[in-house]
Amino acid sequence: MKPTMNKESLKSTILAGRTVQCEAEEYPEIRTQLQELAGEWIDNKQTIYAQIALMEVKRLDKKFPSWNLLANCSLADARREWR
Repeated sequence: MKPTMNKESLKSTILAGRTVQCEAEEYPEIRTQLQELAGEWIDNKQTIYAQIALMEVKRLDKKFPSWNLLANCSLADARREWR
């Protein structure tokens, strides 16, 4: 499923102080885009926006806990692979 929000609309949402709205199926892509935006804002010394984007990731991780569990399992699996 293609996310209803692209990177530019996510950026506009964060800059306007609104919360990100998405469905569980969209969330993995939205999460990636939010993290990319946070990195860009950090690079541009706009840390407050980076913090807001990462707080949205945290909020949405709680909203979609089953996706978050899968992500954590993948991370744990990846860590085992590198050992």
